[in-house]
Amino acid sequence: PPGGPSPAPPAASSAGAATPLTGAPGAGRLERAWTVWGDESSARVMSTSELDMEQSWKRDVSSWNDFERFENDVVRGSVELKDGVNVCLFVSGVRPTWESTQAHGKWVLLTERRDTAARTLALMRALVAGGHPSLRHVCGIQLSLRPSRDCVSVWSRRRGDASAFIRQTRALLIAIAGLGPQHKVNYLIIPTSARSSSSLPPAQTAAATSGAGKAARDLTVRVAE
Repeated sequence: PPGGPSPAPPAASSAGAATPLTGAPGAGRLERAWTVWGDESSARVMSTSELDMEQSWKRDVSSWNDFERFENDVVRGSVELKDGVNVCLFVSGVRPTWESTQAHGKWVLLTERRDTAARTLALMRALVAGGHPSLRHVCGIQLSLRPSRDCVSVWSRRRGDASAFIRQTRALLIAIAGLGPQHKVNYLIIPTSARSSSSLPPAQTAAATSGAGKAARDLTVRVAE
């Protein structure tokens, strides 16, 4: 993948810090195979969080060794992390688009730049580990780096009466990422029209997706000290 300077993830020793990135379960194959996607900041428009598929790179993650190599590349700065870049981890065979994932919605976590790498890697590590039932409904994680605050999105395929699942998984994500009471997490439900909008003309696509924000559920984080 493209290289570039990147701040190392912060140490996870203080209150509210992300889960330490140590103690990999082993070098064997993962329960689900994954693909890391990324794009280049030079190709990005800062107002969007969509991955630039035309300017993207990808790498396969099918074992813990694969994941640790990617993780180490992020820590060392070999993976570009600067304004305008998007980095995603999605189930193998699924492209990081609404149409491909057919996701029900996503949790959106806003985080400060100094915390971004460690929090995202902690969430990705928990996802590929596959140890928690709630995370089996998650098909991907996307990090979007922006000048003011970075955005981490966790995409879910679960449908039906999911209100309890949304809140329980929100609490799990808060714990994994080490979020504090100053952070805010929204769950955004994408209407069916938006999930299939990529096949529509641009004007109809914009109309279909404009209502997505209205469907958002504002879930403000309150973490006990």
